[in-house]
Amino acid sequence: MLADSKCSGRVPAALLFALLATGCGKPADEATLPAAQGSAVEKADDTSASEHSPGDVVGRNVTTDSLAYGEVGEQLVYGHFAFPEDMVDPLPAILVIHDRWGLNREIVEFGSRLASEGYIVLAIDLFGGSTASEPSAARDLELRVVEEPDLALANVRQAYRFVSDVAGAPSVGVLGFGFGGGWALNAAIAQPYDFAAIVSYYGQVNSDQDLLAPVAGPILGLFAEDDRAVPVDSVRAFERELEALDKDFEIVVYDDARRGFADTLMDDAYDQDIAARAWQQTLEFLRAGFSRPAM
Repeated sequence: MLADSKCSGRVPAALLFALLATGCGKPADEATLPAAQGSAVEKADDTSASEHSPGDVVGRNVTTDSLAYGEVGEQLVYGHFAFPEDMVDPLPAILVIHDRWGLNREIVEFGSRLASEGYIVLAIDLFGGSTASEPSAARDLELRVVEEPDLALANVRQAYRFVSDVAGAPSVGVLGFGFGGGWALNAAIAQPYDFAAIVSYYGQVNSDQDLLAPVAGPILGLFAEDDRAVPVDSVRAFERELEALDKDFEIVVYDDARRGFADTLMDDAYDQDIAARAWQQTLEFLRAGFSRPAM
């Protein structure tokens, strides 16, 4: 097991970061975190953030760290952990699942920005530390997960336990982009009563009523009109099934948008205006989702 006895209980917010910095959740012989993302305090309006980051910045400072949150296939998995610097009591948490490029700078920045809105955020890693910048390499990384989906589900489950049991989050949401959007829905199907909000940016959909029926959390799906991977017809079929099951959901298909409209790496698809609209709709949805009574 990753966590030892001193880390197994919920941690008061004021002590959370200090406890993480001392190595809670790490093996005794692991001296340091990966150099790419060590302990830090970031301003939400940090000028190092991508100029394409959507939405208005609140300006709330966030504390961030790269840390091990689980162990999958006998390997530690590291994610980007962020929460508001001024957090006193534990806040709702959001698991963020990356697109096919992996847990890259864009996802790290998104996680920090989301944390500045008043959430504990853990951006998880389904690719074991690998990232890609070319479609062919990204496809190879996706296929590894497709071939061993149980490992991905175990990864998400441990991330959920970390934010719930260690960070003490009173409720947890899950959000993903593209590849990660599909896995956000997969996570909700696998843990149907655990997520207070489920957000998918142009992720694969599922129209199987038997699988969708147990999902208790509200669902927000943000899709593009021009998307060969997730065509509008499949989105509408998904929408009909959710309606037939009387689920709490919102489906948005942006006209004239292409798959990847919120992905700053997709120069031919990224749309700053649509990304900003999606960001605002996401924030409104999360606020509403976390304000509902506990499931």
